[in-house]
Amino acid sequence: MTIEQQQAATSEIASNVTVAARGTQEVSETIASVGQETAQAGSAVEVVVTAAQRMTGQSGELKHT
Repeated sequence: MTIEQQQAATSEIASNVTVAARGTQEVSETIASVGQETAQAGSAVEVVVTAAQRMTGQSGELKHT
């Protein structure tokens, strides 16, 4: 293998590493976004459960009046 071939191979490897790093960064950002969305969904579920519990309690009170 000539020096030129080695340089071309090294350049191609460096380019591939750069592309892989960008892909990894995008995946990391997506995972972080999913984590944030999951946390928000969990908060929304808590609000709905609390509201349902209150409605159940109020329903029970109305039955007894």
